[in-house]
Amino acid sequence: MTLRTLLLTAATALACSCSIKETRTDCPCRLTIDLSDASEENGNIIVSVRGNSELLMCEEVKASDRIKHYDVPKSRIMISCLQGIRDCKSDGRNVYIPLGRDIDRIHTSIDSTDCRHESAYSFARFKKNWATLEIECQAADSRTYPYDISVEGNVNGFDIFTLAPSEGTFRCSAYPASRQADNMGKATFQMNLPRQFREGKGLTLKLTKKTDHIPEKEYDLSGILTGKRFDWSAANLDDISIALDYSGNIISVSIIDWQTGMESEIVI
Repeated sequence: MTLRTLLLTAATALACSCSIKETRTDCPCRLTIDLSDASEENGNIIVSVRGNSELLMCEEVKASDRIKHYDVPKSRIMISCLQGIRDCKSDGRNVYIPLGRDIDRIHTSIDSTDCRHESAYSFARFKKNWATLEIECQAADSRTYPYDISVEGNVNGFDIFTLAPSEGTFRCSAYPASRQADNMGKATFQMNLPRQFREGKGLTLKLTKKTDHIPEKEYDLSGILTGKRFDWSAANLDDISIALDYSGNIISVSIIDWQTGMESEIVI
């Protein structure tokens, strides 16, 4: 190879690469996502990256992978991290709750990051994106309580980049609470509710007789919670506790602080 050929080859390589002597707008940005806030107890993390309304990538990573690096176009980038998905489904843009199931205990992190430079950094701060509804039934155990308890609603998922609820049919039966067995003549059931629309309408609590499957009682759960200022837009959703008597009448409603587990408001 002649000296002239070598010089031409070197010049071509320089022209095709990013260098500090030229405009670097076509070069990607090195995006670092810090996942150290995630708990390994909550399982794998689904990391999704979006730019200019286009999904750039979506992958499942281990919670032990504390740092992830991605090359992304130089633009404003949206980042979504989800942890705790088991029965729900995700397509990289939304999470969907299968009909007949409650929402998984999903921790979410969303961030908007300026990736118009050579490198960018995003720290994933995981938030509690479900509300556990616990129903305590008096003077019974889980076998002898005469009603099946269910909740119906109009939210069946959420947008992973905004956490905005997705409209769709939600229906789930309460199941025995895992935290305790029947105790002192009380049966405790539970389910996990998805984040609702800001106006908080559409949730219905239903009691159906086990013997003949005839609906017995129906409560406007959304109305009850709205009246007690339950905040569906909170970064971390609180939990809810409802006490029923043996006849299915509501005795009390408590809002449980998500962090302390303490009752923050009670109505009797």
